[in-house]
Formats: sequence, C-alpha cells, structure tokens
Amino acid sequence: MKAAVLINPLSGGINKKSLPDRLSKVLPTQTLIHMSQSAEDTRNFAAYCRDAHFDVLVVAGGDGTLNDAGTALCGSQTALAIYPQGSGNGLARLLGARSQPEALAKSLRKAQIEKIDTGKVNERTFLNVAGVGFDAHIAERFANNAIRGFAGYVSETLSAFGQYKPETYRVSTGEQIQDIQAFLLTICNGSQYGNNAWISPQSSVTDGKLELTAIAPIGWTQAPGLIYKLFSKRIGQHKAVKQLSSGLFKVYREHEGPVNIDGEFELMGKELDFQVIPRSLRVLMPA
Repeated sequence: MKAAVLINPLSGGINKKSLPDRLSKVLPTQTLIHMSQSAEDTRNFAAYCRDAHFDVLVVAGGDGTLNDAGTALCGSQTALAIYPQGSGNGLARLLGARSQPEALAKSLRKAQIEKIDTGKVNERTFLNVAGVGFDAHIAERFANNAIRGFAGYVSETLSAFGQYKPETYRVSTGEQIQDIQAFLLTICNGSQYGNNAWISPQSSVTDGKLELTAIAPIGWTQAPGLIYKLFSKRIGQHKAVKQLSSGLFKVYREHEGPVNIDGEFELMGKELDFQVIPRSLRVLMPA
C-alpha cells in the first residue's frame, strides 16, 4: 500500500516532535511523512498525494486539518485515514479512530475502506458539521485564542455565553419554509462536535442526508440541563431543541458573519446553501 502521513504540529495543543519517529517505527519504510506548515500546505500536500495516486493519506491533526486534507481528496481514489490529534476530534470519535501507532499500522494492513458522505455550504466542503450562531462565534474566537485544546473552547464558551445575541433564521428544505429563532443552528453530516458532545446523535455519514439541530435562546438556568443532554446523546429531548432532516437546507440569516466549518470559521454572506454529497470521500476504517 502506497501511504503518506501528514502531521499538523499545532493542532490540539499536543507536542508532536516525537510523532514522526513513533510512526516510522511501525509503518512501512517507504511511507512519506510530511510536517505541515499551514492550512494551505495541508491542502497542497493532500492534492499532491491525490495526483500521485497514493492509496492512503494519514492525517494526524484535528477536525480542521481533516477538512483541509479531505476536501482535496473528495472524489478521488486516495483514502483518508485519521490519526486524531485535535481539540475535539469529532469525526475521529464517530468513526472510532485512535491515536496509537500500532492501531494505525493494523488499520493499514487490514485496508478496509468505505465511502462516506460529505457536505457543502456555498461550495465549501465540510466532513462533520457546519453551522451558524453561537458555535460559529466560538470558532472565530477560538481561532484567536492562545490556549489550544479543550480548555480553550471552555474558556471562550464561558466568557461569550452571556453576551451573545441570537438571530432569527429562515430555513427552507425545499418542501417547507419556517422561521427559527436560534442560539445556534448546526447542519450535521456527523453526529458530534467532538469531545463526545452529541449535537445530532441520529446522524450517519452514510445515509445520504443532513440533519439540522437548532437550539432556541436559553439562559444560565437552562444551560446545565441542555449540556447534560448534549453529552448523554439526548439533545433532541430538550424543549429548546428543534431537529429536521433533509438532503439540503437553505438558510437565510439577518447578518453576514462567521460559519463554523468542522471547528474552524469562515466569513460568509446572509444566504447559505447546505447540501449533502453522498459517498464522496474514501475513508480507511479503524481496525
């Protein structure tokens, strides 16, 4: 198997200086290992592996790094393998990927590859989740936070919660249109943000659909109950939560602003088109 490894040295606040040596001890000697210098470098290296017909590109990073690499691999024969090294590792947790060199080597030997769905928002690919509202606001703040990892997310969430102003969104599925006032509105291909925060437990990356989870404005007194249901896979049971399923969503918002794309943010306009791209990415399944 012709394989390459891409490592994001900054993801998750994890020191990865020893990772190339640890991986090289268990992977085939001809495996190409590349330490990425930027998001652009990640995309370029993934495109190189695609064009050079590598069988597998192993990505050691978080959801943002997976997005950069996976976007380049969509529609190709090069499979994405996940070695979780991020803050949340949402897609990795969903698929059962582990950050152990021996587990990765076993997966490469077994070579079980499956095709999963991806999503798009205004031509921008996402693998796991995308959305607007509070989570997009936090993604923007987190990008400028010197503290990486889960602690950075917690600090930004606590400091911004009481100040954030919810919006009203007009949501169309092609069959119905409705106005939803929401604290956050997340479009899910996968089922969790990361860290086992299950924003859409029923979602599957192989069903050809997307799920929308909207959370109405809540106060501090409601937050503990919502958080409990978020981490116990029962978010849909909370009275502030509304969920829809469709192959596409058109979302119209009041203001331009950030969009959360697999944990990173991108500034976009008021009109957002979300659609599923069925079975568009080959993924090496964990052994």
